Amino acid sequence: MSKLKKIPKLISYLTFHWTAMRRLHKLWTAKQYEDLILFCNLMLSKSPTDYLAFYYRGLANGELKQFDLAIDDFKTSETLLTTYKRKTLLKEYFTRIPIQLSGVYRKMRNKEKALEYADKAVLADSKEIDGLKWRATLKEDFGNYIGASEDLNEALKRRPKDKTLLKLRDRLTFIIIEDKRETASR
Repeated sequence: MSKLKKIPKLISYLTFHWTAMRRLHKLWTAKQYEDLILFCNLMLSKSPTDYLAFYYRGLANGELKQFDLAIDDFKTSETLLTTYKRKTLLKEYFTRIPIQLSGVYRKMRNKEKALEYADKAVLADSKEIDGLKWRATLKEDFGNYIGASEDLNEALKRRPKDKTLLKLRDRLTFIIIEDKRETASR
């Protein structure tokens, strides 16, 4: 009988969370970062362990160049996810969060931390390509064209017909060839 009494509360929370998800996405895509932070704070006042509120607040703080706050939010979101019972439902966030952390460290020009979190994104899911794709672009930005190419080739093993990956690999191959030509002509 006590479980039945909890149902209205659960329905109320699920309804709020469902509408909150739409609002989070809407504010994010509209680039209304201050409003997004306020809405995340409202969500956290109702549920202090809401990993999505921390995640989206981290995104907004990152865009507002409040890097330390963004890092704290992403790390809190990551910690909350590890305690979640149904981790398989949230699998994508185990890759997304390290990618976002890597991006914040990239903006801060902290190459080591950016690569460390890119590595975590790759290790988070051995079947997906998002982490590999991110790490490849990061390596390319840091001038490691061979390493970037290796990551793209690994991603292509997982998704051989992915047109975006093929374009990235072809562009990188061209850069590597041109780089070798320049080096040889010196």
